Amino acid sequence: MCVCVCVDRPGPVTSLLVTVLPRQTDEPGRRALVTWQAPADNSTLIGYIISYQVIGVGDCNSSLPHLTRTLPRLSADTTSHMLTGLTSWLHYRVIVQAINVARAGLESTADIIMPGAGTVYRRVPLVTSTAMLCVIATFSFDFLTSAEKLL
Repeated sequence: MCVCVCVDRPGPVTSLLVTVLPRQTDEPGRRALVTWQAPADNSTLIGYIISYQVIGVGDCNSSLPHLTRTLPRLSADTTSHMLTGLTSWLHYRVIVQAINVARAGLESTADIIMPGAGTVYRRVPLVTSTAMLCVIATFSFDFLTSAEKLL
């Protein structure tokens, strides 16, 4: 007698959060901590897949390895992972999927923009004035015909 068990695709992870961490002085690149909660029905989970890409360079399902980076599968009891070597000023999309013996689940995504190295924020005073200056400029253009350009 054979007993068949149907295993559905896992649902999406929930509460996906990507937190940019302060840069360490001796560390090349930037870091971000990815955290999530397991799908509601996680009894058949075998792990998670995390991938990320720079937005504007390909698509997350691309087969080109330099456009999307997929990390090795994480265990089912893991609900966080540290991304390292990220580049300042770039916009990243992070994708997390739960996987079971059937296949990968629905994607959950979060976008982050890595701050620049040594970013300095400066408060600029607001300048107000009761006097207003209005300047009106008039521009006129003369277009030459092809025959006139040759002269």
